[in-house]
Amino acid sequence: MERYDKYKNSGIEWIGEIPEEWEVKRFKYLFGLITDKAEEELPKIGLENVESETGALIETNSDFDGDGIHFISGDILFGKLRPYLAKVYLSNFQGKAVGDFFIFRSRGEIYAGFGSKLILSKRFIDIVNGSTFGSKMPRASWAFIANLQIAYPTIEEQTAIANYLDRKTVEIDTLIAQKERLIALYEEEKAAIINQAVTKGIDSAVGVPLVGTLEQGNHKGLPLRDSGIDWLGEIPAGWKVKKLKYLSLILRGKFAHRPRNDERLYGGIYPFIQTGEVTNANKFIKGYRQTLNEAGYAVSQEFPSGTLVMTIAANIGDVAILSFDACFPDSIVGFYPKNEVIVDFLYYKLISIRSNLIGCATQNTQQNLNIDRISPIEISFPNNKTVQTAIVHHIETETTRIDAKIAKTQRIIELQKEYRTALISEVVTGKIKVPS
Repeated sequence: MERYDKYKNSGIEWIGEIPEEWEVKRFKYLFGLITDKAEEELPKIGLENVESETGALIETNSDFDGDGIHFISGDILFGKLRPYLAKVYLSNFQGKAVGDFFIFRSRGEIYAGFGSKLILSKRFIDIVNGSTFGSKMPRASWAFIANLQIAYPTIEEQTAIANYLDRKTVEIDTLIAQKERLIALYEEEKAAIINQAVTKGIDSAVGVPLVGTLEQGNHKGLPLRDSGIDWLGEIPAGWKVKKLKYLSLILRGKFAHRPRNDERLYGGIYPFIQTGEVTNANKFIKGYRQTLNEAGYAVSQEFPSGTLVMTIAANIGDVAILSFDACFPDSIVGFYPKNEVIVDFLYYKLISIRSNLIGCATQNTQQNLNIDRISPIEISFPNNKTVQTAIVHHIETETTRIDAKIAKTQRIIELQKEYRTALISEVVTGKIKVPS
């Protein structure tokens, strides 16, 4: 893209040079701060309704308390809490802004579409974010924003810039949405591979998942039999079915102390794993962030290395394999396999039946499982551990291949988001000129 013919020093450190024809004024002379409360019934918007960095409106079922600030079409809603989240919405209707919003309204020299892009730009967000007050809940100050120097062109050029950026960001966001859908399809493919392998088996000679009558070359699949369990359906003829309590020693985490964050329990030699660390593990738990002392260890439950651990509250059914002895809270159960199954096979088996596990959960204030509901769950598995190992190898070969595609696609998404951010910032500060 082209640059402008001539530039001048704006005198604004965070903007730098600007096109020669552009003007500079303080923010408060270009925008008014709207603070009027809305008493009539109007649609409400909270911070959670504004998507970070895109300015898109997100529909939620939240019911916001309070009157809210009355905004009209053309007003700009700016999330003043944690401004680095870049929650900026250009309204196209009349409503109430509830919570930590500033409402900016153009005084006439700024086209609203240009103004919203300027406020959304990385340069603006960064300078405002650097001025926040409050460590835990940092907020932007109107006094600071009001005195920021703003550079801007004529209304005609502002309109051209806003229209150009609207078109380009729609193109970029469409591409991002397509790539995100592709990742979802890759994840579905991974789930299908896992489910197929741990329920119907594989051809150990060629590594092809088998389904009853599926023909692969001259191979017609493993013979199947009725498992006698509705949700399992047919399984390979040579496979067994047993309850989880007979396949593994089932352990329950424990942390018999409240509050859980009592500093007197921490800082010793015993690793302590929280629920989130299981959720975020990539199959194996290889490290830890917290340790318990003797007092903490006495009120906790230690699982041995090689235990398959699973979350039973919050994100039910997240699983990981423990690589060392560690203590766990009561939101975790552990499965220490007996002689008939290897832990890696059981890991993928539990992934494949996660929806069934969730279906077994009780519902109070949140879903949760307990050992009484988990123990009788029946699992199908090959009698031969060599076959189990071959199935695990097949799954990991195929999912590694798909993960490489996912990583590549995620990188494309990251680059597109970086491009969108840079494009907005460079255009609204005059560093590049939009095509005429």
